[in-house]
Amino acid sequence: MPHTQRHDFLSGLLFSILGIAFAWGASAYPVGSAARMQTGYFPVMLGGALAVVGLALTLRAIWRDRRSQGRALRTAVAPVEEGNAPPGGVAGNTAAGHWRPVIFVLGANLLFGVLLAGLPALGLPSLGMLVAVPALVATASLAQTGASWREVVWLSLILTLGSYLMFVHLLGLQIPVWPEFLLH
Repeated sequence: MPHTQRHDFLSGLLFSILGIAFAWGASAYPVGSAARMQTGYFPVMLGGALAVVGLALTLRAIWRDRRSQGRALRTAVAPVEEGNAPPGGVAGNTAAGHWRPVIFVLGANLLFGVLLAGLPALGLPSLGMLVAVPALVATASLAQTGASWREVVWLSLILTLGSYLMFVHLLGLQIPVWPEFLLH
């Protein structure tokens, strides 16, 4: 299986497993119906959607692999020269740069959770959505080399405003918006 198809296959499996686990874990909550959603409705639907996307990605990788195997039998394999090496090198090495997006995106989500809710056990107060969302965007932007600070600022503003309007104003969720120390 070629490098990109192997990644699609493994990503699809991971998405499916996580989606099924997420939906199964959320099924402990009352789900309700589309007309009268309850606590578990959105997580179950989101987990199911993630599982379906993962299944589609896995099946696509298998289909492409079978198609490329058929093509490989009909054509001669070109020798690996300087200009036509596959991504990741001949042996498919995973360079340290491939971990950068994973580390920064996961770190950004962890930082978002800590800043939004705080860590009362460590005495860290909640800094609210106005700090957490821009911190999330700024940290996640470090995953991409060459991201401009203007893009980060604009994306932070748009996502902060959109999150406030969607979750606090429209859905009425009790999410801390302002830093805790400004409210007392």
